[in-house]
Amino acid sequence: FLGKPFHLHELRRIVDKYIQVTSDTACAADGEEKESVPDLKQVLPFWTEELDELYREAEMSGSLDIASELGRKMQEQGLQARSPALLEMGENLRQFALDLDIQGVDHLLAVLETIAGKDR
Repeated sequence: FLGKPFHLHELRRIVDKYIQVTSDTACAADGEEKESVPDLKQVLPFWTEELDELYREAEMSGSLDIASELGRKMQEQGLQARSPALLEMGENLRQFALDLDIQGVDHLLAVLETIAGKDR
């Protein structure tokens, strides 16, 4: 990490090093792979206005607490509606938030963007 004062060339070297790392190689380097995402066609019929509102809050705020709450509500809705896909996505989102896995949370929020706000 950089200390104060820092040199611009040192900052560029560090940034260049991390820009070259793709998400696939980052996952492989960690020894973990991100969970596969369930088919959104199976999630869309059970997506509610409450989930939509929580999604917007999580997306706008970047709060892991709100993302965890969205995951919990998705789990509840998945159980109630008997939707394994929604339940699984909720579990994954909540686990990413609890593990402070910002990349995992961002990935699932980006996936959910395609169904959030859609008329059902």
